[in-house]
Amino acid sequence: MMAKKTIIILVFIAAALAPAPLLPQAWQDDDDISTQALKLEQEAKADPGNAAILLNLEKLYAAMGMPEKARALLEHIIELRPDDPAAYSELGYILDLMNEHGLALKYHLLAVEKGPDDPLAHINLGLSYYYTSRNEDAAAEFNAAIRINQNLLDAARQLPAYTPEEISSNIAGQVYYLSNIALCHLFTNRPHKALEYLETARGF
Repeated sequence: MMAKKTIIILVFIAAALAPAPLLPQAWQDDDDISTQALKLEQEAKADPGNAAILLNLEKLYAAMGMPEKARALLEHIIELRPDDPAAYSELGYILDLMNEHGLALKYHLLAVEKGPDDPLAHINLGLSYYYTSRNEDAAAEFNAAIRINQNLLDAARQLPAYTPEEISSNIAGQVYYLSNIALCHLFTNRPHKALEYLETARGF
């Protein structure tokens, strides 16, 4: 088994390579995040049934270290979108951050049930199993995520990309899939495979 220091380094490398799925680049500054949160709070107040606005606001709350607010919004989003696996997976992720792993597992399992082909749902479920020392179950979910991400990666490589926007989007998607695959290999004790995919992602 590789040393803990090596694991930590690889996790940081993978995180750095992966596109930020939560926040647009313009929101990365703390002041920008606070400003956007205030703006979205006003929009949510004016249109409380708009799940897209609420989800963006939830991601800001999570980034600002406000898991309780994020949790409350996600519970409301699930009421609005009861069949959306991403909402269940995100709520499970927030609950894991709050160390409520038992309840988190409930939502992760619902996410996988509603979205069996959603790789992030499998990754988040795998992490939740990992946090609770259910390593065999975690490995099964990470391996499922690898298969799905590999299929998505293969499909992305076949997509025609003509405009700069299409090319940029396609490359970002491929880097995201590669980074996800690397992380899954990392958490299943395959550091050499993780490095292989990280090196490929860095090549972009």
